[in-house]
Amino acid sequence: MSNLKTITRNTFLYTISSVLQRASSIIFFPIFSSYLTKGDYGIQGVIYYIAAILNIIGEMQLSRVGTRLIYDGNDVNENVRRIYGMYFIMIIIFKCLLGGFLYFTGPYLLKPFLNDISFDPYVTLTLVAMPASGIYGLYKAYLQATDKGTKFIKVDMLYFLSNVSLNLYFIIVHGMGVSGLLLSTIISSVLFAIYAYFDLFRKTYLRIDFTLMKESLRLALPLLFFILLGLFVDGSDKIILNSKLGKDVSGIFYIATMLAAFFNVFRESSNQALIPWFYREKKKTSDARIAQSLFLSFGAMCIVGLGISYFSYEMIYILSGNKELIDAYQFTPIIIVTALIVYVSQFYLMIVMFYKKHTRWLFITTLSGWIVNMASCYILIDYFGIYGAAISNMLGMLTLTIIKGWLSKISGYHLNWKIFASLIVLTQGLSLIIFIPMPYLLLLAIIVIILLICLYVLYRYANKIINVNLKNNFWLCS
Repeated sequence: MSNLKTITRNTFLYTISSVLQRASSIIFFPIFSSYLTKGDYGIQGVIYYIAAILNIIGEMQLSRVGTRLIYDGNDVNENVRRIYGMYFIMIIIFKCLLGGFLYFTGPYLLKPFLNDISFDPYVTLTLVAMPASGIYGLYKAYLQATDKGTKFIKVDMLYFLSNVSLNLYFIIVHGMGVSGLLLSTIISSVLFAIYAYFDLFRKTYLRIDFTLMKESLRLALPLLFFILLGLFVDGSDKIILNSKLGKDVSGIFYIATMLAAFFNVFRESSNQALIPWFYREKKKTSDARIAQSLFLSFGAMCIVGLGISYFSYEMIYILSGNKELIDAYQFTPIIIVTALIVYVSQFYLMIVMFYKKHTRWLFITTLSGWIVNMASCYILIDYFGIYGAAISNMLGMLTLTIIKGWLSKISGYHLNWKIFASLIVLTQGLSLIIFIPMPYLLLLAIIVIILLICLYVLYRYANKIINVNLKNNFWLCS
């Protein structure tokens, strides 16, 4: 019972931390958009994507491996001292070497992707932040691995608040733009890396154990490959769009993805709730009833996505004082539908992980999605601009989802893809009515009617499921 309480409490705490930080881009959008141009948002999107790749490579996924290895044997505390002490040294060395290499070669290697974004100061500041951010990330992984959920959220919220406060200071007071965002990351990362050192790492064995290092890298490298592929399939369109059309265009696309990120808060929260439910119910509930619940959940997300698509123009207009960003609303419906496709892929992934038979082939899903995304971008962006990038990402995610669906089917569970496909096509079709030229009040009335009809249909379907389940439970009890 105490273990269950720990899991429940930590899940709740981690969810709060994740949701707050994901939602911060929307919460502070009215302020930042008054000081940042669409070009600044283009720089932010590209630099943050490059930073994510560099951090994943530099950290080698050691934090995930450490979570597994500290529970080998009986002495967890001794394992923590051995493993995290060595990882502390390894991450500093890896990130310093990677940062030094890119400082001298990056202006040439990254030039095709950066296009009109200057290497200095943006990439330079990103490289400076890498060692400290890696140490802080390793410390957070330690807190999670040792079930210190309360301490985790306290530290992470302090980091978040310090970073946001510095962002506001450098952008509003000094007008530093994206450089201010990156400088804030450096300062916050250094401060919390110092705290992490005194709280944890100075108590560990700061030395290299080559046997442990070999075992750690053996586990980390396949995971590193899989994580990088996932990042590539999700962000290649942003980089290629910037390389072809520049930071102003990629900035508009970045704003559109921010609106979709608001939807993703709901999607991820739903997914986090569904995963443990599915694993618990799969062994004792019929596949038909499980499928009904998944379809119900997906239908609800379709309505949420439809609502965000319908009011994306109003969200940008009301939240931002920068009218050059309003054009981003045009691309939100496609990006939202792509997020719905990702939601379906998470259902199929959940099934594949449950049966365990074909998990070794999951890398094919991300590899195929990345290839399709890249190829589509190079073909479509030249003709359709931002729409080409959005459609390319959709095609990549659709490829990934189809392969996961096939793996799910050969694992032994067939989830009717036709229902998902029908709802996705219907959602995309209904979302496009905002582009029909008509008086605003008439359009608003039609939108409200559509949403009310959708909610009513969802309510009737949910009622049907609940009534069937209650009847089944009654006959079982009888």
